[in-house]
Amino acid sequence: MATEKLKFKLELYATVWDKPPVANIKINEKSYFNKEITSTEYKPTIIEFEHELEDGLEVSKCNLIIDRLNKDAGQVVIKDGKIIKDQLLHIKSIEINEIDIGSLLYQGVYRPEYPEPWATQQAEAGNKLPETVKNITQLGHNGTWTFTCSSSPPNISGLSEWRHGCNRKDLQKKVKKYILLQNDGPRNTWYLKSFADCVEDKNCVEIGTGLGILSSIAIGFNPKSITAYERDNEAYKIASHCLNKKINVRHDTIENLYQSPLDPTPDIIFHEIMGDRIWDEGCNLFLPYGIDNWQKPTWCALPGEFITEIHVSKEKSKFSNETDPNVRPHPSRSITIDPGVSVDLEWLQKLKNTVYPMFDCHDENLRLFNTDFDSAVFKDSKPVAKFLLNVNKGTITKNDTEVISFSDITWSKDTAIELNFDVEKDSFIFFRFGIKHKTSILYLDQGDRWGVVENVLQVKKDTNVKIDQKLRNGEIGIEVEGKRHII
Repeated sequence: MATEKLKFKLELYATVWDKPPVANIKINEKSYFNKEITSTEYKPTIIEFEHELEDGLEVSKCNLIIDRLNKDAGQVVIKDGKIIKDQLLHIKSIEINEIDIGSLLYQGVYRPEYPEPWATQQAEAGNKLPETVKNITQLGHNGTWTFTCSSSPPNISGLSEWRHGCNRKDLQKKVKKYILLQNDGPRNTWYLKSFADCVEDKNCVEIGTGLGILSSIAIGFNPKSITAYERDNEAYKIASHCLNKKINVRHDTIENLYQSPLDPTPDIIFHEIMGDRIWDEGCNLFLPYGIDNWQKPTWCALPGEFITEIHVSKEKSKFSNETDPNVRPHPSRSITIDPGVSVDLEWLQKLKNTVYPMFDCHDENLRLFNTDFDSAVFKDSKPVAKFLLNVNKGTITKNDTEVISFSDITWSKDTAIELNFDVEKDSFIFFRFGIKHKTSILYLDQGDRWGVVENVLQVKKDTNVKIDQKLRNGEIGIEVEGKRHII
């Protein structure tokens, strides 16, 4: 019968003052190592072996088990209510198929055997001792520690695949966008300065870690803990493999923090900019949808302030690199709905009436085009309208004067902020988006922009312009002379 080999490498060490702990290392019921551990953290015991997995047996059925043995009551010395001597077994690292499983180590399940009479005393005092514990690499009691080889993504086979070239082209395409973020010096510097005064000794969560750049910056400021979430499978595999082992990397999607609060509640939640308008990633996670009586959150988002500015200029030369967005499919050019068979004509007409306007942003008063203009355009430009949303304080400030409390807003998927202003004929309207921490602002155009394209609107007459932006997804609507477009 054909077999697949899994190669294991473990590093263990001990805290010892008298008798050393014993580690019996098994795959399922087969033992590969059963000896005392006397080594230190800096010179750990290295255990290497190969396990043959029979053809047809899933990797998920392969359990790596450490039986921790050889501790009795005499190995614990207590003085003045404090443990001054103890016997401990530590798991430093585990590799499977030459891949360090990194923070997946914390997925292991520890089932301690509590000593008597201490266990009974705890029960009588009302202290319920857990039957199993996760996030443990220091084994203080006799018992078993079990790691299921594909208990959570990435499974071991998946790690091997991306490292050894399987699906190489698809992987490269996806990873390239993340690499641009890793190399964005101005943006990374802004986060570094923001972390410097707020993450030390705090329990932190990162939403959307990507390849791990922000968590790798934050770990340098000695947080109490970091849990980094990433929903993209390939990015998660790389981050969990590469990030510091103190960082707990999880393959999961974070939902709205009011409807699905994190447990336990972190002190700091930091996140990165992904998308043309920063709102595209996660601002809605911090908004109190479904909450009747808003209360200030106990967590602090970093950044916690989101900025939209609207600028106006009459200098056409600033937008010389314009491209018409309607070179994409457009009803007057290449968009046609023609099923080629007999269909319900009423349905067909309604479909055309619904779909065609989605590709048409032109009218007699307004023209939309795209540009990759330089951020220098903002140096001599002041916003004609703006708002700042502060998810930590629960306020929205319009034009630096009007302050709206979250508690005064009816929250729904269509909740939007509305602004209006007058413009002269042939004015160009453009937008600037940013994030803020304390007094420091990072605008999207200040970093290495990795392909962000800006929308610019040209208004063809003296008129009033109404702008609305949905807080759920950053969608912007513009109304001129009673006609509204979504851009």
